Amino acid sequence: MQKKLLFFVNPKAGHSEIRGSLMQVIQIFTAGGYEVTVHPTSAPRDLTRQIEKRAADFDLVVCTGGDGTLNEACLLYTSPSPRDRQKSRMPSSA
Repeated sequence: MQKKLLFFVNPKAGHSEIRGSLMQVIQIFTAGGYEVTVHPTSAPRDLTRQIEKRAADFDLVVCTGGDGTLNEACLLYTSPSPRDRQKSRMPSSA
C-alpha cells in the first residue's frame, strides 16, 4: 500500500521558482513510494484550514512557498495545544 503525501504549493510565493520544477519534485516523491496530492494554496490561512481538515488522511504533509507559507505551517505544528502536539507530521519547505 502506497503512503499518502499532501503537498501544499504556494504559487504566489517568491518568484514562483517551484513552477519550473514541480513535476520533478512530484516524481521524486512518487519514486519514494508516495501517492501525491497537490493543493495550491489560494489565500492566507488556506494552508492552516486545509491541514486541519485533511492532514489526518495523509502519512506526510509537505509545503513549499515563501516565509509566510512556512511560518503558517510551522505555527500550526508548534502550537501548545495537546491535540496539535500529537500530530507526527512536519511540513518541509522545498
